[in-house]
Amino acid sequence: MARPSPPELADIPHRPGIYLMKDGDGEVLYVGKAIDLARRVRSYFSRGDQPVKTRALVARIASVETIIVENEVEALLLESNLIKRYRPRYNVVLRDDKQYPYIRLSVQEPFPRIDVVRRVADDGARYYGPFVTGTGIHATVRLINRTFMVRKCRNREFRMKERPSLQFQIGRCYSPCTGRITPEAYRERVVEPVRAFLDGRDRTLLRDLTGRMEQAAAAERFEEAARLRDAIQRIERLTARQEVVDVRGGDADCFGVHREGETTAVTLLVVRAGRLQGRRDIFLEGEEGGEAELLAQVVRQLYTAGALVPETVLVPMALPEQAAVEGYLTARRGRRCRLLVPQRGHRAKLIRLARANAAEAYASHLARRTRATDLLADLKLRMGLGRLPKRIECFDISNVSGDHAVGSMVVFEAGQPLKRHYRHFRVRAAEGPNDFAMMAEVIERRYAGALADRLPYPDLILLDGGPPQLAAVAPLLADIGLVGRCDLLGLAKARSVDGQGRGRGEAAKSHERLVRADGGEPLLLAPDDPLCHLVARIRDEAHRFAITYYRKLHGDRLVASGLDDCAGIGPARKVALLKHFGSLARVRTATVAELAACPKMTTPAAEAVYRHLHPANGEEKATEGQDGSTPGREERPTARGQEEQG
Repeated sequence: MARPSPPELADIPHRPGIYLMKDGDGEVLYVGKAIDLARRVRSYFSRGDQPVKTRALVARIASVETIIVENEVEALLLESNLIKRYRPRYNVVLRDDKQYPYIRLSVQEPFPRIDVVRRVADDGARYYGPFVTGTGIHATVRLINRTFMVRKCRNREFRMKERPSLQFQIGRCYSPCTGRITPEAYRERVVEPVRAFLDGRDRTLLRDLTGRMEQAAAAERFEEAARLRDAIQRIERLTARQEVVDVRGGDADCFGVHREGETTAVTLLVVRAGRLQGRRDIFLEGEEGGEAELLAQVVRQLYTAGALVPETVLVPMALPEQAAVEGYLTARRGRRCRLLVPQRGHRAKLIRLARANAAEAYASHLARRTRATDLLADLKLRMGLGRLPKRIECFDISNVSGDHAVGSMVVFEAGQPLKRHYRHFRVRAAEGPNDFAMMAEVIERRYAGALADRLPYPDLILLDGGPPQLAAVAPLLADIGLVGRCDLLGLAKARSVDGQGRGRGEAAKSHERLVRADGGEPLLLAPDDPLCHLVARIRDEAHRFAITYYRKLHGDRLVASGLDDCAGIGPARKVALLKHFGSLARVRTATVAELAACPKMTTPAAEAVYRHLHPANGEEKATEGQDGSTPGREERPTARGQEEQG
């Protein structure tokens, strides 16, 4: 492997910036920042006392790319974005990268509504959260909708309504879709109370609602007074269950760290409006550096573009370059964010609570990992595997009579799904409903195609099927040279409880059968066997992943065959039509005037769509599976699963 030559290193400037270390194929191995780029990059090649992970990185470096910035804050911002983009192998990349839910209040609309979303967008709406516990957010939304009579219909339904909905009939909506309340009155009665509730101004809200209840009772509007009374009681019950950790209110995130051996547990306690909403646990395995250094990297990665940054972030120890990290958080928030290391008072108590939660999270993580290791060791022993199946790759095929055949690969490491390694495959060569040929094609593309060098080999290959699937795949693995490097098993439903040919009605539907590639005696797993739960979970995940992709491709074809051949209708107009009308069937029934009223449409384009969907002979165009239809679009790669292109 070629390394950067001294002249190349000599060209690196003594300026603050970002450096990207790449291998011979151009893959980004590591993204780092430095106040002095030249000094920092050269240290990788001049020091002899590097940790093991750093030595492994240096051995693979073929080139170094640098980007100059003005100051440390800009360097932190760029480093965070590049790590999120490339997910380099040698950086600390958070494995707990899921998006937690937020409450979205669309205040930019005349009649705002409430949504639960997982991504924060710069769309003018107000976002509240994150809500770490998923059950609490839905209970809160139900309370808000029921108490403040927020409209429930989505924007498309809102525009098309002509009569009040059932929610209006039972007294849970003001029916703004039919003009029964003005935007000003809706904002006063609905939006402002909702904002007060979500902002944590409970006392002010309860005082206002109590005043409105007394006025309604004095005016003998007893139904309205009763509704306000019930709302007051529900709000009081909800706020009484929330633990107040800051009597002065305010939003804060508090971090706690616990480290033992090669595992570091980081716990984030989320405080909103002075109340503890929940926690988020993050685990780092085998990362080098001290607790402060690792925590600084976690903080920078958590608050990336789109994340909500609170007014205060509490940490248990001073972080490296703390002033720069505080500037980074302020830049992300758009307003001042304070990064504090509390020593006394209620904030120091919150730090102790976060540390205790981190220690508890570490203990739970260790117990789960131990149980998973024991279960995998049991699988190795009972099936006579050649190695402990730490990494399992499971494959499944989804199609209907060979139509839109797709394959899926899901990956489990240490008994847990590794979704960033999931992959989709579009079956290309196999013709007709031949599941065995389809499985063989997918296996060959995974282990002999472009993915072979991008992903590590598994310890165990698990197929959704029995001996026929294994017979189709085993020769391929032998030709590729994987025999002896990884084990192969099939998972199929058991034919009967005792294997003695009982009737169909007595088949053990809940039993699973692990089939050996060498034709040995299969292992029958009882429904209450923990090993049965594990392998069935893996197989079901592969099936879910495959069927989801199949449905998408099939749905895309149904839509595409109706509009893709229409002259003058590109992707933007097609999407606008489907969003405006809700379905292709409604587009078909629309008049030219209604089509022209759709966003992005013009009268000539509307006439073209109408003629396309209503041919002169009165026969509608076929929408699926007929000759001349346009095939479904390729799915764009995603973080959770990407179609293999090789």
